[in-house]
Amino acid sequence: MLTLVSGERFERLGAIVHEHLFTGAPKPRGSLALAATAALGLDEERQVGWAAACALLHSAGLIHDDIQDRSRYRRGGYSVWVRHGSAQAINAGDLLLMLPTLAIDGLDVDAELRWALSLATSRRAVETVRGQSLEMCLMSSRRRDWSSYIEAVEMKTSAMFALPVHGAGLLAGWSEERAERIATRFQRIGLMRQLAGELIDLYGRRKPLYGAYVREGRISGLVVEHIARDPKGLDTLGPILAKAPEDTRDEDVAAFAEHVDASGSRSAVIDRIERLCTEVHEDDVLAEEPALAAVAHSMASAVVTSVDASSR
Repeated sequence: MLTLVSGERFERLGAIVHEHLFTGAPKPRGSLALAATAALGLDEERQVGWAAACALLHSAGLIHDDIQDRSRYRRGGYSVWVRHGSAQAINAGDLLLMLPTLAIDGLDVDAELRWALSLATSRRAVETVRGQSLEMCLMSSRRRDWSSYIEAVEMKTSAMFALPVHGAGLLAGWSEERAERIATRFQRIGLMRQLAGELIDLYGRRKPLYGAYVREGRISGLVVEHIARDPKGLDTLGPILAKAPEDTRDEDVAAFAEHVDASGSRSAVIDRIERLCTEVHEDDVLAEEPALAAVAHSMASAVVTSVDASSR
């Protein structure tokens, strides 16, 4: 990734992207690509090249998301747009969108396979952007139900958990149909991680990250569950979500958390995560590929453990 970011010479934009990439924070999409390719017995060069492509694409989305959501914090520090301004952040995100193709081009595989990997990457990227747009419209379009929420998450978040496995399958010589069939089984893990992230953000973290979803006025799974339990629930949560991030006080976030907890929504979302984990472990399609099933089981169980450790 560093080689691709630097290009022919290490200049200002490369330094900004380097800072964003190498924070020491986990990069689960790249890690999943490494785990999936290793599970299928691929050589190290293919493991690293494909993992880099997946991590670069996901990192691009994070920068653009933070600009749109006006999120000031990312991976324990300030977001790129806060550090360097929105214009340079857009440049950094745009650069990262292009680099996965170069990572794929560097793989020692035939041209047909490189095209298949590039096409799979582009399709998932398109799906992710459409999911981001849908998520931003959930509040204004009054789509505050579980079906709409899951649709947005599956496009925005879960697609990037399918991509690493999809590419690993193609690199292992699988057909497009087989790679897609197995990869989609990892989408549940993306949904689990999204729900877990929302829980931990509200109940398991200290400032300055505390309550980011609330401060940004986003429809989370907790909001959806709260409204499902009480159709008038938005009367209490809505005014808090409607505030500008800079006007949302710690007391507002605390009140939001108390309302959600009192309605039983917090426990219900934890139960949903645990059910999704069970579905991953009992998935018959995954069972057809024991090595990849083991990867999925480990990731799903890790999500449950993280919720138990920080949100109970």
